[in-house]
Amino acid sequence: MEFDFFGTELYISPAALAMAALFYYMTNPISVFFVLISISVHEAGHLLAVKMFKEKIRAVSIEAWGLSIRYAGEVSGEGEKLICTLAGPGAGMVLYFFCGFFPRSAFLSGLADMTFAFTLINLFPCRPLDGGNALYCILRMCFPYKRADRIMRSILNTALSIFLLTGLVFVCSNKGASLLLIAVYLGYFNMSDEYL
Repeated sequence: MEFDFFGTELYISPAALAMAALFYYMTNPISVFFVLISISVHEAGHLLAVKMFKEKIRAVSIEAWGLSIRYAGEVSGEGEKLICTLAGPGAGMVLYFFCGFFPRSAFLSGLADMTFAFTLINLFPCRPLDGGNALYCILRMCFPYKRADRIMRSILNTALSIFLLTGLVFVCSNKGASLLLIAVYLGYFNMSDEYL
């Protein structure tokens, strides 16, 4: 589905709609609300950082695992890309600490827990997660591109193995399959070298 949203092209993938419906039916409504707030604050952090560098946003695509932003130009330099990438998790941590000022509120405590979990998973060093994108920016600032790609691939394989094993442990101990599903998705996304 494509929309024109105040001069910016907005695309919502069928996979994103399917994930939203699946999440809605697998959890209670308050958890859905917590996730929507957490994701909105996270993505607002990215968008504010992009605007800080005076980039014009051409299109926003809502995919199964978050937002993809296309710019009219190109964010100049790995340093600016790194700031834009880490602005989302940074905004999430600000929300987490804000909610922590109200420890007696069950609502804000639940929102803080969901935001922290979402931010922690998002900082895992796998692409398309922010942790993987940030690590890749750092590697490209420190090493020639081909060497940065090789290092990123090694880290990625190790991280995916850990994520997959942790997910299997969770399934075997009846703690749910969500980590395993995330690991499978990330493994599928990273099967090709095209993202590097």
